[in-house]
Amino acid sequence: MEYHREVTDFTALVRSLTQADQDWLLQDLGFWQSKLRREDQDDFFEYVFATRQEFRSLMAYRARRLAAETGRTEASEYLQQRMPLQKFVSNLFLSTNDIGPGLYLEHAFSTVVFARRIGMNCHINQNVTIGAAPSGIPEIGDNVEIRAGAIIIGGVHIGHNCRIGAGAVVVDNMPDGSVAVSPKATIITREEKAARKAARNGTKQAGLGAWAAWWRARPSRLNGRAT
Repeated sequence: MEYHREVTDFTALVRSLTQADQDWLLQDLGFWQSKLRREDQDDFFEYVFATRQEFRSLMAYRARRLAAETGRTEASEYLQQRMPLQKFVSNLFLSTNDIGPGLYLEHAFSTVVFARRIGMNCHINQNVTIGAAPSGIPEIGDNVEIRAGAIIIGGVHIGHNCRIGAGAVVVDNMPDGSVAVSPKATIITREEKAARKAARNGTKQAGLGAWAAWWRARPSRLNGRAT
């Protein structure tokens, strides 16, 4: 497979780093390989960097943290100066300093991640909000899955091996191995919808009829005199 120049250049830059810096930058690679079932692909880094916006955004985050922790700015500067913004998920906000190895981002658009800490091998989907409240900042353990549209707010602790389903709102602690699910949608058939509308209209008409009857029974109300 042939890759664009920016992919091959960034790959060469990564390989020129010290082993310790490479390990920092690529600490998520193995988890991505298992998620995408490409453990045997020799050029997996080039492949996933070329094809996945969310992986490029994760690399930008890791490069920023590498620069902040070690002063090695080569990777961060390359991504900022040589890669156009449309190559990244522009509305993904990774605002957590302590994210363990193996962060997998699936789609990840319209997602805010502001936690005290996120453990290893965490899976985060799109439209997720993890944020602070007066009660504090969330802390998330290892091997946690957070599915599309989930919200985690406040000083809650999400234990290891937890699953948070699509659309779930979590404001309480979750013990290890627990699951959070949102209420199931209520299905209303066309006939039920019509019946509910008729009932509402009947109630409204009954109310108007009662008001009209009361008004007709008290004509002196028109000139402000009570009877």
